[in-house]
Amino acid sequence: MRLQTKIYNFLNSKKTYKFLRFGVLIVGLVIFKVSIKEKFPDAKGYLFMAEGILHGKFSSWYFLSDYYPETLRTPGYPLFIAFCHFFSKSTLLVKIIQLIIYFASILLSIQIIDKIDKKLITKNLFLILVILNIQIVFYAGYISSEILSVFLVVLLIRLTFSVKNVLNTIFLALICYLLFLIKPAFLLFPIFLFIYFILKKKHILFASIFICLYLILLIPFGMWNYFNHNQFKITPIEGGAGVAHLGYWQLKLPDGYQEPFYWKNSITFDLTKPISFSELEYKKNIFLYEKECKEMLKEITKYNTDKDSVNINLMNKNKLGIFTLYNSKFTIAREKYLWELTIKHIKEDPLYYAKSRMYHFFRFYVTGVNYKKLYASTPLAEKIKTIYPFFITSLCILLGFLLSTIYLLFSRNARFQNYFPLIAICWYAGVFHLPFAIQARYTLPIHLIILIIVSVLAVRFLHLKYEEK
Repeated sequence: MRLQTKIYNFLNSKKTYKFLRFGVLIVGLVIFKVSIKEKFPDAKGYLFMAEGILHGKFSSWYFLSDYYPETLRTPGYPLFIAFCHFFSKSTLLVKIIQLIIYFASILLSIQIIDKIDKKLITKNLFLILVILNIQIVFYAGYISSEILSVFLVVLLIRLTFSVKNVLNTIFLALICYLLFLIKPAFLLFPIFLFIYFILKKKHILFASIFICLYLILLIPFGMWNYFNHNQFKITPIEGGAGVAHLGYWQLKLPDGYQEPFYWKNSITFDLTKPISFSELEYKKNIFLYEKECKEMLKEITKYNTDKDSVNINLMNKNKLGIFTLYNSKFTIAREKYLWELTIKHIKEDPLYYAKSRMYHFFRFYVTGVNYKKLYASTPLAEKIKTIYPFFITSLCILLGFLLSTIYLLFSRNARFQNYFPLIAICWYAGVFHLPFAIQARYTLPIHLIILIIVSVLAVRFLHLKYEEK
């Protein structure tokens, strides 16, 4: 009992709070110093798009005489980089601003905790979890849209706890729109917020203004697609089908295999992978996968003109590390073809698809373990560096998230409706991505929200037990 009292008093101390805030700062700076040396695969594409925007063209290949308008990305993150480029062309400035945004996200998270539970012990537990979950601040050192998404998600949740007036309604709709522009995956989440506000009957007017304004804000990008690609679509005209198609085949292909047909994605050497095939089955799967991709290209190549062939050749020869763009007709036809293939495969083998989606859900919240790096003759520190992200995301993010959901559903002491926006966005991030290829960074924007929930509910649960004793 004495030990429990000492731990409680330590975690409920203002001195501890000051010490932990300083710890968040120091750990953030140390991890940032490491991550700025790392290269992010999509960085060059984002940088070229930003430069294209400054030249009045939204395209990573803006400098070609016959350039193709962007087909894969939304302009949110490139616009952020372009804004930074007004002050300096250095990527370091972008990364420093992202680090500041990360720290701002922590402060907003503490404000959210204040709205739910004013106990100092809750804030201290949250700060401890933030210090341990270094995967979040790591992305501040990348040219990547993740940290901006983290900030906007936290700000969005913070606004749901604000006074329900017209100004906050407009601001919330704008934040949801900016989040969509940076991460199109969050396109549908405002609908869940709308339903939540409607169910709280006194917020019907707030909900109506919010959803109408949000839908209006989506129109300009749809019009841009219409004028540039002859298709009104509020999301990019490609991407979803390609990631869903690879998402079906991902576990069927051997580790280390690199697909040569689209984005040159590689199958990672992941220790957590539960489904394995024999060498003969892998060879057969490669054959079937490549066969259908070749058939697709043969079918849709007719949409490329002689001029397109010259431009594609030029883009491939440049080797700038950015994705090749194609004309609108080819891109739309490829998207349609890949969706049809993916749906066909799901219908043919629904049992495999259901099993594989269970693993996908797990992996969206957990960083994998690269067994090639783990088993290599490297120093112990490198092995720990390989294992640690898996350990901490498994424990804090996935397990913490699932246990918190169970507690909210079955505890008489927690009002589920008060936590709905937080728990809903955490489930949304995982479930929405189920059809797609595995990337743990898809759920990174909601990691701070999970840590908030875990902190609040852990203190509530443990405090009740502590009081009972």
